[in-house]
Amino acid sequence: MTGAKASCDIEWFAERDIDVWLAEELRLNAGFCRWLLALANAPEAVTVPAIQTRVSVLGDGRETDVEAVFEAEGRRLGLLIEDKLDADFQPGQMRDYFKRGEAGVRAGRWDAFRIVVFAPAYKMIADGLSSGAPRVTFEAAADFLEQEAGTDARMMYRADFLRRAANPRTMIVRSPEELAKIQLWWSKANGLLRERFGNFLAPQTPTVDTYVSPRWDGQPSYLRLDIKGRTGEVLLMLKGFDQDAARAILAASGQQGFSLVVKPGWTAPGIAVTGGFARYTIDDDLDDPLIAQGMLAAYDGAWRLFRFWQDNRDAFERAAPAAVHRGGS
Repeated sequence: MTGAKASCDIEWFAERDIDVWLAEELRLNAGFCRWLLALANAPEAVTVPAIQTRVSVLGDGRETDVEAVFEAEGRRLGLLIEDKLDADFQPGQMRDYFKRGEAGVRAGRWDAFRIVVFAPAYKMIADGLSSGAPRVTFEAAADFLEQEAGTDARMMYRADFLRRAANPRTMIVRSPEELAKIQLWWSKANGLLRERFGNFLAPQTPTVDTYVSPRWDGQPSYLRLDIKGRTGEVLLMLKGFDQDAARAILAASGQQGFSLVVKPGWTAPGIAVTGGFARYTIDDDLDDPLIAQGMLAAYDGAWRLFRFWQDNRDAFERAAPAAVHRGGS
């Protein structure tokens, strides 16, 4: 397998998967250790790899996701890593990391310490919440491993493992039981959708959230259809469109029941089904007819928006920015 592209085919992750990944890399991969320690502003005299790594280390009522200990010219350096894949930051969480690092100095476990936040780019939080700890993305670590890999298939696989975990659409779950619940929910949802819409929608891939963005043959790249069960929204997002142009298409069509939506921070306008829909989540029971009908109503709204685009495609094509590719996906 040497020299081959070693892709990762794992379909779901738990945060502990990343913890164990880090513990192994810090214990065995000297180059990765040197790279990460440099980002953590550690002294150059640190000897790599780590002499000890542990995961899920409890202290002061909090948990250190990954703890590594390095030798440094007769002294010891502790590296404490907060891995963010599932839960959001809690108030005071990073301050507690610094307290645990200081407690480790007092207890003689290490003479100095560094703290790092390790997370996918989409999970990275504001500087204030990290309390000054350096932030390292999964993507940056994957880039480093790929650059160092050469023909090392194992290292290429480990880089791809991180990239897959960093994808916002990858399922992040806490346990196999949670995964089974999600898969059962989507199995029921796909059955209901197939009965109502036939082949309009391919079976939706199970995700932890009820947000989906279905695709279809010939879908232009300027268009995205969003179904947001958690917020009860269904939107036709128009990449690069001028708001006035989108509003003109809507007005010229004479179509009722749709409205132009632009929210703070959005880079594109959207056309929404006016009034929205009942909210639904993975925790809702689709065997309940009211919940099932609410979910189907949202997809019915998506179907109506799809047909609206089809009926007015020429107008959308004319209004799409010249820089946006209009071909199928």
